[in-house]
Amino acid sequence: DFLAAVVSLAIASFLTEPDKTIDMGEKEAGIFSDSIKLFKQNEVARRFAINKALVFIPTLIFWRLYQPILKDLGMSVVVMGVVYSTFQLLTFLAHWYFDRIEVKFSTKHLMTFPVVIGLICLVTYLFVDNLWILGLATVPVLVLGTFRDPIFFEQINLRVKSFNRATTTSVLNFIKSIFDIPILFLTGWFSAKGYTPGIMIGIGLFLVALLAFPIKEKDIIKVEA
Repeated sequence: DFLAAVVSLAIASFLTEPDKTIDMGEKEAGIFSDSIKLFKQNEVARRFAINKALVFIPTLIFWRLYQPILKDLGMSVVVMGVVYSTFQLLTFLAHWYFDRIEVKFSTKHLMTFPVVIGLICLVTYLFVDNLWILGLATVPVLVLGTFRDPIFFEQINLRVKSFNRATTTSVLNFIKSIFDIPILFLTGWFSAKGYTPGIMIGIGLFLVALLAFPIKEKDIIKVEA
């Protein structure tokens, strides 16, 4: 990581600003304003943003909790390393072959079923103490954090002008951060008393995403192959 950072810094030192004939600051301010309007005025885009946030945050909470939980139950660091490496490998493969996965399953199912699986896996943590079962239940929750990102970014990009897409994606992450701060603060405060409250908060957020902000078939913009 350190060597890669040094190489990146060296390459970045040769970057130069292009010649500009317009006021970029004024243009970018307008693009940012358009992105904000999209999420304010477009109910579907807003639902996508909130659904994404409410599913990602539990996976982030779980990512901070699963290791101390498994360690306290007696799982070795080596086995936890295998679990973590498996999660990273599956995440990479899921993104690399996502187009093939999307062909086999409908977009709506890909938006819903992984969340249901993640919900079941979190519930498992409340009632099971078998390390093998918990190790298997850990991986789907961690993969879920970014598994659906290709669909989110595609669906949001299909609703905005091409030159506006990067800024809109940034606003999408900004909306997630609005939820991050209070939820993670409360989770940290409750989790100081034990791990169970954090797991239960994650379960609650998954349920809210599925029931209050579901992604419906009519929300999906179809892209012709």
